[in-house]
Amino acid sequence: GRLQFHNNGLLMYGGSESDHHTAVLKGKVVVAKNPCLHPGDIRVLSAVDVPELRHMVDCVVFPQKGKRPHPNECSGSDLDGDIYFVSWDANLIPPRVVMPMDYTAAPSEILDHDVTIEEVMEYFTNYIVNDSLG
Repeated sequence: GRLQFHNNGLLMYGGSESDHHTAVLKGKVVVAKNPCLHPGDIRVLSAVDVPELRHMVDCVVFPQKGKRPHPNECSGSDLDGDIYFVSWDANLIPPRVVMPMDYTAAPSEILDHDVTIEEVMEYFTNYIVNDSLG
């Protein structure tokens, strides 16, 4: 299928070209990405028909404008090949929406020397212990 978001934060769905039939979905959908560990990682969005985007198939198109990118709201996604779960089954749409977690990345650190193997080991250990999934 195809999923498209208009710049107003709305979503569009249609069948893939391989079935030679396109159905455009309008209405509420639920969108999530693994790992989905917080209730706020599940987003309820609205599907819309955007004729200018009908050529795009088998993908999710998110809006460029808004307070916060929808992918980031979904488990802190950064659009690096993530696969999204999308459903329009009314039984799977949550009755209430939970605010998404803050997945702001920690600031990077600038070093004044070449990195040592000990620093790499310490960084890796800290990353494993403290990293938030996303």
